[in-house]
Amino acid sequence: MEVLNTTIAGLTLLATIFLGYIGYRLTKTYSKKSDRISNDALFHSLFRDFNTRYGALNAYLKTLENLLKDDKYSKEDLKLNSELYDKVIDYLNLCAEEYYWSEHGRVNTAVWNAWFHGMNYWYSKIKVLKEIWEEEIEGDNYKSYYLKKGDNLFTK
Repeated sequence: MEVLNTTIAGLTLLATIFLGYIGYRLTKTYSKKSDRISNDALFHSLFRDFNTRYGALNAYLKTLENLLKDDKYSKEDLKLNSELYDKVIDYLNLCAEEYYWSEHGRVNTAVWNAWFHGMNYWYSKIKVLKEIWEEEIEGDNYKSYYLKKGDNLFTK
């Protein structure tokens, strides 16, 4: 009888361990899938928001590009056009947000590379954008763009 009780106790312990392990695995699998779905939802939200905002700014960037065909158009002229100047600042903020979320692993590398390429397209094409950017990050102002000292959103 004692052997039977010992055997039953051992089997009960093994069953408890086995069921605990199954519960652990199910929880871990569910948690991993839930995290992935949550991350995908956040990425989708960021992607849509950034692309919508860029779409609204794109016309202003093209307007600025056309204005710069006149070699006399300068940063000071841009600052006199407060609506266009504000849109340039909005664009720089958008670029900084994309950078921030990329650095925090919320934007995958392929998407970040595409955005980075697009950012540098405008940066290389619009001279006053470079000038405004350099002015914006002077001193400690780079911190307002989520940058660390020495970081830059654009290729020089």
